[in-house]
Parts: sequence; structure tokens; C-alpha cells
Amino acid sequence: MEVTSGLALLFQQFSALLRKNLLLSWRNRKATLLQVLSPLFFMFLIFAIDKAIKAQYSNTTYYKSVPEPPLRPSPSIPPCENKFFVKLPCYDFVWSGDRNPRIRTIVEAIMNNNPGRTIPPSKVKSFSDKAAVDEWLLNNPMHCPGALHFVERSKTIISYGLQTNSTYVQKRGKYEDPTFAFQLPLQLAAEREIARNLIGDSNFSWNVFLREFAHPATAPFSTVSSVGPTFFLAIAMFNFVLQMSSLVTEKELKLRQAMTMMGLYDSAYWLSWLIWEAFITLLSSLLVVLFGMMFQFRFFLKNDFLVVFFVFFLFELNSNFSWNVFLREFAHPATAPFSTVSSVGPTFFLAIAMFNFVLQMSSLVTEKELKLRQAMTMMGLYDSAYWLSWLIWEAFITLLSSLLVVLFGMMFQFRFFLKNDFLVVFFVFFLFELSMTGLAFMLSAFISKSSSATTVGFSIFIVGFVTQLVTQAGFPYSDSISKTFRIIWSFFPPNPFAQALYILSEAVSTSEVHGIRWSKRGQCGPDDEDCVITIVCNNL
Repeated sequence: MEVTSGLALLFQQFSALLRKNLLLSWRNRKATLLQVLSPLFFMFLIFAIDKAIKAQYSNTTYYKSVPEPPLRPSPSIPPCENKFFVKLPCYDFVWSGDRNPRIRTIVEAIMNNNPGRTIPPSKVKSFSDKAAVDEWLLNNPMHCPGALHFVERSKTIISYGLQTNSTYVQKRGKYEDPTFAFQLPLQLAAEREIARNLIGDSNFSWNVFLREFAHPATAPFSTVSSVGPTFFLAIAMFNFVLQMSSLVTEKELKLRQAMTMMGLYDSAYWLSWLIWEAFITLLSSLLVVLFGMMFQFRFFLKNDFLVVFFVFFLFELNSNFSWNVFLREFAHPATAPFSTVSSVGPTFFLAIAMFNFVLQMSSLVTEKELKLRQAMTMMGLYDSAYWLSWLIWEAFITLLSSLLVVLFGMMFQFRFFLKNDFLVVFFVFFLFELSMTGLAFMLSAFISKSSSATTVGFSIFIVGFVTQLVTQAGFPYSDSISKTFRIIWSFFPPNPFAQALYILSEAVSTSEVHGIRWSKRGQCGPDDEDCVITIVCNNL
């Protein structure tokens, strides 16, 4: 028998190891298929998010090129109930200057000559001056879309001021333009009736047409550039975790050591793994680009195929009258600022819990895999004593971890931790991590190998990340969703945890609110009109 050596032996060993990797992948074809098709799953999630975002902007021309905007007839003052967010009873508009009979005549004309409908007196409220209007608006937010302020300076000069809220708002994918919806109707109505009053002709023709300003399309929101990196990282993490798990498993089982003792070149071993994983990476990157093109993402369609492919591959691989118009900001209370804790906090807090979760599950599965628990049971160990010892120990670790989270949050001066009651915040984190411990106990019963615990833990993190995004979007904790579904949704610990963080964040959103007290943990917020869950529900 001829003994090979040198490059021939290296090639022989490399070929054998490559066939070994191929054979193992075939034997574990379900895992291999999941690894290869993971891009399809995550690309579909990006596609779904992209469609949802595009639906929100479907009624606006902001992202469209408009070279010749169409003419619009003069709009009428709409009913206040048409406003997206309004509190009843509401008023179509309020005005100041009611001590002047001439101003009263003008306002009555505005109400009677409103195109399409007459405004009833009950839908208009008058005040003596602007200060009174401001005070009323501040004390009664969302009860009126706009205000008019009239001042008669002389027989030929009547000044007016217009006061509206200029904030764009959206509701169920539709945007409300306050300029076209409320400001311009009030402005045109005031100018029309002032002009008619000054010239003494109540039938004076006043035809005004409006046109949107011509504009090119602006850069739209890019789903791929905003949420894509997270999902693309998740795709790469599948390969990363499986690669590392396979290498460590061979090391743990002394397979590599045994092959080395039989004359295996280290270069052949690592080269076989490199070529195999490069092939898997190439296939995964190719599928990412193809699926991106299949879902019609401009990112993949307009950029050169090779450029995008190599980015992913290398990443985975490594008027005549005097008009005096005065404008004034709409009186309003402070609005809620961007909350870091409620927006990105759930992901990081979930990651904190996942450390304990993976370690707990790995320890339990290791004892199961090594038959330690079975041996102790044969020696008379009670199951209750076994599980109770684990529960007490993990509860202690969870308590310590939760306490540190709250203390560090207070140390970094997050209002979320400073303004909410300490016990409320602590128990939210403690009970969440404790529920993750219970989930780890349950899943350990279905896992037979410790190497699988990391993969399962990472999968739980991805699922939790996605469901937390859904929960943050308002689903399903709304009175429009059935209570049964909300209960089922709450069985997965990250879901009620994300909602609890949202409730606590809303309770400290502005300087006027002071957080949730322990004594009021089961009560809905004062402005929460869609309250179906309180902070106490997270304790279930």
C-alpha cells in the first residue's frame, strides 16, 4: 500500500473532511435547510414592515414628483369632528373680539356663508381678547382646531390673526395636513367676509383656488437602511451560531484531537471548514440578494448585483385693502419627547434577561445530557428538591440582576427609573426575568443537547424581538382586539414586558406627569382612553 504524504495527503485529508461536512449537513438537513432559507424568513419580515410603512404614506404626495399640481377649489371650514384627534364637545373655531358689533357681523357671515354647510352657533365660541382664547386653549386641549382674532383698527382697516396647530398627525395610515384642512379655510373665510364688509357688498364674488407647490419627490423612508441591518445581522447570526457550535462540538468530543493524533494536518482541517462555510455563506448571500430582488426592494434592484452581493458575502464572511395678518403659535401643553427606554429599551432589557435565560437552560440541559439528574434520582433525590433548588438559586440571581438594572438606570438619570416608583419598576423587571426562568425550565425538558441550548436561546431572542416590535406598535393591547387573544399573547413573557415598559414610559413622558406610584399600579393613566391593561397585569 502506497503511503501518501505532502500535498497529496493534504488534499486527501481535505477531501475527506469536506465530504464529512457534506454528509453531516445531509443528515441534519432540516437544520441545514433552516440555515439556508433563513434569508427568506427575514426578508419577508422586512417586506411586511415596508408594506406597512408605505401604506401610511399612501395618501401624501411627499414622496411623489408633482410637476403640475391640480387646482383645488376654496375649501370650507370643516366640522371639528373631522379632525383626527379631537375631544368632545368640540368647536369648529373660536374667536376673539366679541365686544365689537362689526366683528360679530363678520363672524356671523363666516358661519352663514361657509361653503357646503352653515356652521351652527353651538359650534363656535367667542372671547373678548386673545389672552382669554389662549387660556381656554391651554385648559381645553384638542377641543378646537383653530382660532381667529379680530381687531378693528379703523373704518377701512380690520386686522385679524390666525391661530392653528401646525403639527402633522396621522391615523391608520392617513395624514392630516393642518394647513389645508383648517388654516386655509379659516384664513379664506376671514378674508372673504372682511372684504365684503369693508366694501359693503355681501354678495361680492370671492373665488380662490389653491394649488400644491410643485416639488420633486423627496427621499422616502428606507426600510432596508433603517430596520434592515438588524435582520441582516440575524441572518448572519444563524450561520455564525451554527458554525461555532459545530466547531466547539468537535472540540468538546475530542474528535479533532483524535484526528490530529492519526496524522491530520491542521491546515487540512481548517481549510475544509473554511471552504465549506464559504460555500454556505456564498449561498446565503446569493439568496439574500435574490429574495431582496424578488420582494422588489429598490436597494437590491437599482444597485449593481455584484456590489450588493459582495457586501453581504464579505459581511457574512467577515391684496388692495390693508391686510394686517398676525400669526401666533397654537397654545399647547408639552408633548411627549422621544423615549429611549420605551423605544429601544425592550430589546436591550430582553438581551439582559437572555443572558440568564441561556445560562439557566444550558446548565439544566447539561445536567440532563450528562445523566447527572438521572443518577441523583436513582440515589433517592426528590424531583421537588431538585427543581426547588434551581428555582431558589435562579430567583436569587434574577433578583440581583433586576436590582442592578434599576439602580444603574437611576445612576444614569433615566426619568423612567427616577420618576416611577422604585418597587413598580423593580417588580416589572424581576417578574419578567423570573418568568423567563420558568420558560427556561420548560424548554429544557424538550432539549437533549447542551449545544442546542444556545441556538434555541438565540431563536427565542429573535422571536421576542419581533413580538416586542409588534407590541410597541399597539397590538394587541387595544380594546379592538379580543381579550382572549390578548391573554394568549401575554403568555410569551417579552410581550407584556414590552407593554409594561410602554406604560411606565408614558407615565413620565412630560414634566407634567409624575410616574406610576405603587398605590396606583392597577389604575389606567388619566389620558389613556384605550386602556385594556395596567402595570399590574405584567405581574401575572
